Amino acid sequence: SPTPRIFHVLSATSIGVALTLMNTSVIDVALPFIRKDFNATSGATSAVLLSYMIVNVILLLIFGRIGDMVGRKRIYIGGLIAFAITSALCALSPGIWLLVASRSLMAIGAAAILANTTALIVDALSPRYAAEALGYNVLIASCAQVLGPLVGSFILTLVDWRYIFLANIPLAILGVFWSHAVLPDIRPQAREAFDIKGSVLSFACLTILVISVTQIGLSGRISTAVQIEAVVFFICLYYLVKTQQSIRHPLVDLSLFSDRSRTIAYLTGFVVSGVRFSIVLIISLYFQIYLQASPLMASSRLILIAVGLGAAAPVMGRLLQHELDPNILAALGLGITIAGVICLRFTMMTDMTGMALCASLLIMGVGIGIFGTPNTSSILRNVPATRRGIANGLRTMTQNCGSTVCVSICLAILNMALPPTDKYLLYVAGEPEYHNNINGMLLNGFIHSIDFLLILLALAACVTVNRFSYARARNKG
Repeated sequence: SPTPRIFHVLSATSIGVALTLMNTSVIDVALPFIRKDFNATSGATSAVLLSYMIVNVILLLIFGRIGDMVGRKRIYIGGLIAFAITSALCALSPGIWLLVASRSLMAIGAAAILANTTALIVDALSPRYAAEALGYNVLIASCAQVLGPLVGSFILTLVDWRYIFLANIPLAILGVFWSHAVLPDIRPQAREAFDIKGSVLSFACLTILVISVTQIGLSGRISTAVQIEAVVFFICLYYLVKTQQSIRHPLVDLSLFSDRSRTIAYLTGFVVSGVRFSIVLIISLYFQIYLQASPLMASSRLILIAVGLGAAAPVMGRLLQHELDPNILAALGLGITIAGVICLRFTMMTDMTGMALCASLLIMGVGIGIFGTPNTSSILRNVPATRRGIANGLRTMTQNCGSTVCVSICLAILNMALPPTDKYLLYVAGEPEYHNNINGMLLNGFIHSIDFLLILLALAACVTVNRFSYARARNKG
């Protein structure tokens, strides 16, 4: 029976996926406590969240390529070891900027893990059972992000915020031993040269992109430095594309974009991932900062997104076994996600504590759950085994880049909603007397953040419609 095999592989990869993605959002509810503990500015506090996301995005492609070259199991286990060590460094950090540095180092291990999980599943299982396993993998990844604030809230009600990081260590150690025992060690048959020039240029492009967007998020404006960085970004991007077209074994295999459906799957994955993570952050801050509620109350609402995900994602994995078109299923999920965000937008203007909020988050969770597995299947199907690490690394990179960019822009919108003298209040919780004069401004900031996410979703919907129009025209031709 393939069931034990699926369980073994999925349980090993799930440990890494849950750890790395939960640590992108578990910190959301802890930010006010960290700010207060270190008496930090709002910019330094935001850097604790964004540093992990930035470094993760930058290194995903590189670790995906290295996994293709030297073996994915080695890189995956090495990432778990690094994650455990850097979690200890985070817990022991005596200052805010040392915590930011430790979170950046933690993201290196996270990138090594995330770049190889999906490819490990596809390598280990037949296409029929890999589809079901991918459904559960997407479910676990999405739920880990959504449930991160809940886990953080329980820890904060019992002990200090530093235990959020200490809790990672035993799970990472368990993942090392279990992965060593059950994951297949598939080595590449032929040696391929590592694309150093492409790695440097991709590193430069992604670094400039995410740091520029982060600077906008921290300052709430587009500075001269950001404008210069934009020019340098496009120059690096031009040379990256030119280099990848001429090299035999590129870091970014541009042939992956020759399939229009796969390209659109990357773009829509960017948007939906950014929306999912931004909503988690917005809800966490809305309850803690605007409503001055407890972290537990803030995170308990997010369970409904996880419930919707849990109901929809496994079903999608089973439906894909029956050879249904994953593009149609992904489009359905995108439409339902848009409906949920629209409901949330109007709920925020009326009552964020009642059943309307619960319905909005549940609808959103169902939509994201329907979208995730078919979208992943659209990307990885028909990709040669020697390029799965690159394809998956690019998928994970675009999704994490979407999260980083969207969160940075939402933070920028929230920052711009506040006057310069009150920007520090963005992370002040449990002190309602400070917020009496700015609550209206904060509410506008939250609403405009959701408006931005709706614009992105509308663009993704337009691209999806264009995909079906193109497919229909090609079939007629």
